[in-house]
Amino acid sequence: MPYAIELYLDTESSKTIGEIRNKLISEGINIDQGTKPQISLGIYNEVKIEDFITEIQIFSRKIKSLNINLSSIGMFVTQEPVIYLAPTVTKELLDIHAKFHSYFEKYKNQAWDYYLPNNWVPHCTLAMNLDNDMVNRGIEICSKIRLPLKARLDRIGLIKFKPNKQLIEYKLE
Repeated sequence: MPYAIELYLDTESSKTIGEIRNKLISEGINIDQGTKPQISLGIYNEVKIEDFITEIQIFSRKIKSLNINLSSIGMFVTQEPVIYLAPTVTKELLDIHAKFHSYFEKYKNQAWDYYLPNNWVPHCTLAMNLDNDMVNRGIEICSKIRLPLKARLDRIGLIKFKPNKQLIEYKLE
């Protein structure tokens, strides 16, 4: 099973994104059930999970929480499209991502390419696994979101998926 390392949004912005997700669900649009609003730093295939958890705990002490602006709506046009909120990319956000991948270098062969430095598109997923009708309705709903949404990345965690199961979560300073 794959594992995702995620930076979680603060309580208030998570509530706002939860309301958006609920609107999407009410319109029959798929969301990623069982996840908190977040920006993934990396996704890895099989890893020795006990060691990985220990290293995430250590890494969590090396980074600080970060204010971000979710400033645009985007879409990954793949076989199963994804609609997301995109943060304004800042040096601080890129630095956290680079530090993460430097620290977890020994796991690079297990990492999904989309999340590696120079490939990464930071995003907060709103809807996924969409057919054409869901894409159109989802974009219509999301076009009404008042942007930017101010948020704070204040925790780091690890989930195992599918199905999604939270394994750990640590507060950032």
